[in-house]
Amino acid sequence: AQAFKLTRSPARAFTRTFAQRDSAAPPLAMAASDRKRQFEQMASQDGFVAALDQSGGSTPKALRLYGIEDSSYKGEVEMMDRMHEMRSRIITNPKFDGSRVVAAIL
Repeated sequence: AQAFKLTRSPARAFTRTFAQRDSAAPPLAMAASDRKRQFEQMASQDGFVAALDQSGGSTPKALRLYGIEDSSYKGEVEMMDRMHEMRSRIITNPKFDGSRVVAAIL
């Protein structure tokens, strides 16, 4: 298991990481042509929706599947810190772009 340590508020750090993500992430208000392109990609090409949202109940299992053992955090706050770190790693990966990921639920 890998241990993580944050120096900032995880929610704030995640938000800043996401905001600094390159321009490949579509804006919240999309043009009709972008929505059409996404629809066509989902219907006929490779790609997926990255569902990175978690409820408290499913978070421990999601973290274990990612390789983070329950013993690496104490309590719900630290557990959610690990979840934010995992999401930040995923969305900053160069392969997390519009050619594969059509949308993300955060």
